[in-house]
Amino acid sequence: MCDPVPIALKDVRNTKYVYFTYWDQEQKKKIEVYCGATTDQKSMEKAQELEREYLKKQISTLQSQLKEFDTGEVKKPKYRKPKSVNQFIQRNIEAQIYMNDAKLYEPEIFYKTSEHMDEVEDGSVQLVVTSPPYNVGKDYASYDDKKELQEYLHFLMTVWRECKKKLCKGGRIAVNIADTWRNPYIPLHCHITKQFLDLDFLMRGIMYWDKGASAGISTAWGSWRSASNPTLRDVGEYILVFSKDDFRLENESKISTITPEQFTLYTKSLWSFPTASPEKEGHPAPFPEELPKRLILLYTFLHDKVLDPFLGSGTTCKVAKALGRQSVGYEIDENYRPIIEAKIGKVESISLTLDAFTGNTPKTQAVPIALRSEIKDSS
Repeated sequence: MCDPVPIALKDVRNTKYVYFTYWDQEQKKKIEVYCGATTDQKSMEKAQELEREYLKKQISTLQSQLKEFDTGEVKKPKYRKPKSVNQFIQRNIEAQIYMNDAKLYEPEIFYKTSEHMDEVEDGSVQLVVTSPPYNVGKDYASYDDKKELQEYLHFLMTVWRECKKKLCKGGRIAVNIADTWRNPYIPLHCHITKQFLDLDFLMRGIMYWDKGASAGISTAWGSWRSASNPTLRDVGEYILVFSKDDFRLENESKISTITPEQFTLYTKSLWSFPTASPEKEGHPAPFPEELPKRLILLYTFLHDKVLDPFLGSGTTCKVAKALGRQSVGYEIDENYRPIIEAKIGKVESISLTLDAFTGNTPKTQAVPIALRSEIKDSS
């Protein structure tokens, strides 16, 4: 993320020192300039003067690029040309303001069943992202993953009803599910689709997650090289998407954080990316960060709330935090608490870029918020 130029304070042997830090484009590295101890008033003045000089240089570079653009000295890009230099700069200012509005939200995690989610306010959630237990005997720490089919479906239906209560009008739910039974083959995604339609959800579509790159070369059960009983091997899973009451999601801020390239890719119904390693994640059925990332960027605005009623190893909440969203997770098995807390604790900054806020704005250096009034005056 491209942050405004910071003035940093560092503790050294119980004394705070002032540093001016910036990114040197030529050296491709972060530069720190020592300005003195905080006890000396001139230290802060020096840092602020360095900041002003740096920002003026950035603005000068940007305006030079704009003059080349307006005089035709550079090749015209494919995006729509702004009507004026001021409009060009203003777009970057607005994008920078939006980006600086992003913040880290600490997720709320509850270690209990999601059949009753009384801790979450009704109508407060914009997106549910989840993957329910496979129900094929996975080795969870304590959860029984081999219920009878009707018992399992009844359990899921109870959770879906709770999710509907927590979703706002136009809120979405995206469920990642695999068809895992073989004798006979039971299309579980069809059963779950019917459950949501019975709850009067509006179906938005189905993504098919192609996991072929991670599938290996082993074959499925059944006869080997014989027509007697060949059995298909699933190398993908379904992501079912539904809306509550309305296809549109209303939001006062409506700050989207998805780039044009991401939007084009994510709105295709076939998704291809690797699986996550159960050994590395410490969980028998984790999904990769790419899955909730795509859904959160596609279906929510900045600051929206994301809910995962089957949190597992905590991936959904980790990704939501990194993308500047609020999040709530329910995990029935408290044995996974250390894994969840460690995973979420690794997120220390927002993983968004300026391009995610600019739309058709040309890619260029960010305009610092501190000088937005000066930029308008100079243009």
